[in-house]
Amino acid sequence: RAIEVAIEILDALGAAHAVGIIHRDLKPANIILTKSGVKLIDFGLARLTPVRDAGHPTPTSGDDSLTAPGSVFGTIPYMAPEQVRGAEADARTDLFAFGAVFYEMLTGRRAFSAQSHPALIAAILEQDPPPLTTELPHATPALDALVRACLAKDPADRWQHARDVALAL
Repeated sequence: RAIEVAIEILDALGAAHAVGIIHRDLKPANIILTKSGVKLIDFGLARLTPVRDAGHPTPTSGDDSLTAPGSVFGTIPYMAPEQVRGAEADARTDLFAFGAVFYEMLTGRRAFSAQSHPALIAAILEQDPPPLTTELPHATPALDALVRACLAKDPADRWQHARDVALAL
């Protein structure tokens, strides 16, 4: 069931990314399960970017004083390393958050946790979560690799498109 829901989340993210919308605050509270499927809500921190190609938005160059580079917005346990550094977010930032949500869906535990916000930020920047097989013995190495690729520290090492993750699942 977690994989079915994950694919629906990825489909919704892919649709948003295809029109240049980066959510920037994907977390369990912003994912609603309905009879008609998964709904992503609360696009309050979303950023609209011009679409360059195949869902790879390009950064905007206009004045965006509320969410300008250097500003930090989001929910820390699901924020990508570039977000906690205040760098530019793109579709891969949402895929990191998806990886954190999916890890939690599968294991019942957050991918990153700590006793304080600074320690949590350090964990996101410097640590990897325990392998899925530690928390979920029947998880396959392929599923663990998929989630780890979502949670890669460097956006270039992550999945690049939500659709590719959905197809792999």
